[in-house]
Amino acid sequence: MNTYEGIYVPLVTPFKNGDIDWESLGQSIEYYISVGVAGIVPCGSTGECCTMSHDEHNKVIQFSVEQVAGRIKVVAGTGSNSTYEAIKLSQAAELAGADAVLVVSPYYNRPSQEGIYQYFADVAASVNIDVILYNIPARTGSNISVDTVVRLSEIANIKGIKEGSGDIQQMTDLAHHFYDQDFAILTGEDTLLYQLSTLGGNGGIMAAACVYPEPLIQIHQLVRDGKFQQASELDRLLRPVIKALFLEANPVVVKYAVSLKLDIPYELRKPLLPVTESNRQRVEAAMRTVDSALSKSVVPV
Repeated sequence: MNTYEGIYVPLVTPFKNGDIDWESLGQSIEYYISVGVAGIVPCGSTGECCTMSHDEHNKVIQFSVEQVAGRIKVVAGTGSNSTYEAIKLSQAAELAGADAVLVVSPYYNRPSQEGIYQYFADVAASVNIDVILYNIPARTGSNISVDTVVRLSEIANIKGIKEGSGDIQQMTDLAHHFYDQDFAILTGEDTLLYQLSTLGGNGGIMAAACVYPEPLIQIHQLVRDGKFQQASELDRLLRPVIKALFLEANPVVVKYAVSLKLDIPYELRKPLLPVTESNRQRVEAAMRTVDSALSKSVVPV
């Protein structure tokens, strides 16, 4: 089995009166461990890492590592559009005891493919833990090409990619190239878990897993077991809520859904604003519909 096989939860960071709500963060981590996720990802975009100070960022990773206590993997978000900053954050994550770092491609400054290659190579050389690439062109402004991923895979501690381009052809090319290799292809596009799993991909790091981890785990496992029809049916049942979770920029709606699911405070840091009332109603309705469908499904969840 691939080292990073499975479903990973990109944690939301609970806030209370402007500060990190450590109690709620610990509660959420315990919940995700209890339902069987492969790992958690603190300080990703779903965790509002861009609104945290470096000190807060490092403390959230340290707290997550200590709370997990070796029971599942901790893959810390440490990317930046500055190579220097990404290195410093990655080294701090290693010092905290993270199993790996998830490093987003440099955003806004849009480097060339060679610039992207050197950025990841420099970060990987700076730590002795695994590095997982993160490709999300809609947010970074540039795509990590398949050729660049193949080059980077030759670096010993670069162990996979969170592929969030939404480009099924690119995902297919990656899955085919790395089939049966210890280089994880994880979807970052929530609607493509079933498709990637059927191609031999290894799972996903998905915001929807914050709210519905168990059925997503089940979809991937059903495909692994060759039960494609059951996996497809479960994928179909989840579609309405996945669509609803992205009615606004992530993590605005996802964090609201998590607050309902786990009974923790709902608070964002500006410039993100709370979900609108109309979208609150839409996501609540979608969750009720999906919860009802899952309770009646013949697929075990």
